[in-house]
Amino acid sequence: MHLTAYGADAFPFTEEHLKQLEEEIEEKAKGWPEKVKHELHTEHELIRAKRKAYICKGCRETGYSWSFYCKQCDFDLHPKCALKDDEDTGSEKGKEGWVCDGDVCRRA
Repeated sequence: MHLTAYGADAFPFTEEHLKQLEEEIEEKAKGWPEKVKHELHTEHELIRAKRKAYICKGCRETGYSWSFYCKQCDFDLHPKCALKDDEDTGSEKGKEGWVCDGDVCRRA
């Protein structure tokens, strides 16, 4: 699973390195909004969620770890697809091009 989830970044396959990768992802996720509205799923807000594995409805690729998810519709987007305007999917809250109303953000 580590190679699938992290790709070439998973090498070397040591517990210490994999723990570091997980910490980096967790830190990056702290900067993402809790909820987003997205044009591919206008019915409900998408909630930032920790998921084991899913198929992204934006790019149709398998995702692991974090997703923006609608439980009612079983709809997932990779963070990179949900927050596409932000190059490295870092914190877009308050950045140009986004409008936030509390914890819910959408592209302007």
